[in-house]
Amino acid sequence: TESTIKVFPIPSTYQLNIEANSTNLATYKMYDINGNLILENTFTKNTKVDLNNMAKGTYLLDISTKKGRITKKIIVE
Repeated sequence: TESTIKVFPIPSTYQLNIEANSTNLATYKMYDINGNLILENTFTKNTKVDLNNMAKGTYLLDISTKKGRITKKIIVE
């Protein structure tokens, strides 16, 4: 799953792009460093995550698809 999902740019300032090589429904959840759920949404293929209202810091992005699950460290500047 890691190779079929791209998350960029890292670090990010105002927008995060998620690209998946699949048209199946996927879910992303973004958590702050304390494990609190900040964002949650579903998408197919590609999506953009608006970071304008997020505080600077480190977050964990959890992406679930039919093929598996990955977690990426996201830095908002």
